[in-house]
Amino acid sequence: MAGFININKVFSIANVYAPFDSGRSQILRARLGGFINNSRDVVWCVSGNFNVIQSFMERRSRVLGDCLEDFSHFNHFIDDNKLFDLLLCGRSFTWYRGDESSMSRLDCFLLS
Repeated sequence: MAGFININKVFSIANVYAPFDSGRSQILRARLGGFINNSRDVVWCVSGNFNVIQSFMERRSRVLGDCLEDFSHFNHFIDDNKLFDLLLCGRSFTWYRGDESSMSRLDCFLLS
């Protein structure tokens, strides 16, 4: 944390709880990207439940679904806004179905 104090910049935190609907999530990420790009002098921490994964490695499920397009959009959001995914320690997944048949890493911390 001392690094943020020493760089003499504004530090902003955006807490995200994205909709499960892919289209609405893309709209949310586009708006958030607009805030980030319009304030490049700000150090950003964008965290929360994005309701999307970045790769197939972040999901285990009995139901096979095609989420390639969803995580492609999410990865573009991360790249376009020059964000870095701060990997979490401990468990590999942040969401578990009650019967443990499905699990995903939906929560993450993205830093500029």
